[in-house]
Amino acid sequence: MVRGAQARRPNVLFLFTDDQRIDTIGTLGNPHAKTPNLDALVRTGFVFRNTYCLGANMGAVCTPSRNMLLSGRAYFRWQGPLAPGDGANFPVAMKELGYETYHHGKRGNTALKIQERFDHNKYLQDQAT
Repeated sequence: MVRGAQARRPNVLFLFTDDQRIDTIGTLGNPHAKTPNLDALVRTGFVFRNTYCLGANMGAVCTPSRNMLLSGRAYFRWQGPLAPGDGANFPVAMKELGYETYHHGKRGNTALKIQERFDHNKYLQDQAT
């Protein structure tokens, strides 16, 4: 439990979605999309509105995109399909700021070594205990 001045820090929820363009969220301009939960998060949070995909070193651009966001490195700055877990990265930086970190997602579409750096690391196919 965080006490004192640190308790006033905001909670951080970073959603990485698969194959979702910005125009598929109602409150971001699509009058046909029905996304009430995402709309509520958008209205009360922070949204990256000017983003693009740099490219990929594989067919699925979601994997390098996640690796770039989690590692802070462009995809051509590591060898192989997945970024290494060494050096500065998102979970390490958040822990250094005093946050407890949690990852829950699909196995294999992100650098597993970075995912291991989260305090809590779960995968969709893992059984709840």
